[in-house]
Amino acid sequence: MSLYGHAEFPASSYDKWKTTPPDFYADVDERECDHEEFDYDILTGRAFCNYCDHQWWLTEAQLKAMESAVLEYDRMMRRERRWWRIAWRTLADWLVSFRVDSDEVPF
Repeated sequence: MSLYGHAEFPASSYDKWKTTPPDFYADVDERECDHEEFDYDILTGRAFCNYCDHQWWLTEAQLKAMESAVLEYDRMMRRERRWWRIAWRTLADWLVSFRVDSDEVPF
């Protein structure tokens, strides 16, 4: 037994294992998709799952919820852009207040 709890392999088996590319997606077909992450077309009301090929029509309530989420995100981004614009303007004004004209040089 090795440190990791499995039997030691002969060198030829280890070389075969090391040179074989891993199959990361072997269990993809076995996984059941919940369609939690999806894209949608707001014009047609059609949704497309990001993991599987499933497509479905969104209900009117789901479309309104998506639209309100997009509008809320847009409002939030506008507030954030306004905040950054004010912050940079304030910082620039503060830095300009320290500017020394050539006539004010003390020596």
